[in-house]
Amino acid sequence: METVTGALRNQSFAGIIFDMDGVLIDSEPLHVEAWETLFSELGHAQDHGINCRGYVGVADAVLLRDFLTNHPQPESPAALHSRKLQYLNRLIRQHRPIYPELYELVPALAKKYQLAVASSSNQIVIDVVLEVAGLTPYFPVTVGGDAVQNHKPDPEVYLTATRKLGLAPGQCCAIEDSPAGIAAAKAAGLTAIGLTTSLPAEQLRQADYIAQNHTEIRRLLL
Repeated sequence: METVTGALRNQSFAGIIFDMDGVLIDSEPLHVEAWETLFSELGHAQDHGINCRGYVGVADAVLLRDFLTNHPQPESPAALHSRKLQYLNRLIRQHRPIYPELYELVPALAKKYQLAVASSSNQIVIDVVLEVAGLTPYFPVTVGGDAVQNHKPDPEVYLTATRKLGLAPGQCCAIEDSPAGIAAAKAAGLTAIGLTTSLPAEQLRQADYIAQNHTEIRRLLL
């Protein structure tokens, strides 16, 4: 793990693959609010027993499974997850917490690299985020958690994204904010930049490089 001191040394990337939550959008608080809304409607506002912050970078299915283990519901997991996504997308449209540096960073990167999104969130959420941000044209390839069988830290989502880009994993760099995401990128054979928007650098030590903010990502890649 290295902190940012200049451009990535001795690297020739053709593709940059972004995680979404915590990288393109400051969405973790919105995920928490969406889950809390669902738990409250299910009668478990105070006793759901879920620490949402402990699930950063982890697929919704894992959190929901843990909740249902202790609080079985008549609704199917798919129906409950659909409700959570409705709340989340409403909050995204309402608050629009896109990282402002992206409006210059993404177009600049797109001049040099092919860009993609590889996220544990469902495709519908990716679509809403890119629409709200006005960045859809820059990301011809997007892979959501509902498009793969195995979620981060499994490498499948990154292998799928690199395949859709038509690039080898070694030609790509991932930007991630969680240990699970970094592990997925590294297992797929990508170089990983850990972004400290959600967690401190100490928890991202598996990354090849650490960036404190999006300005440092620009310095690394441009």
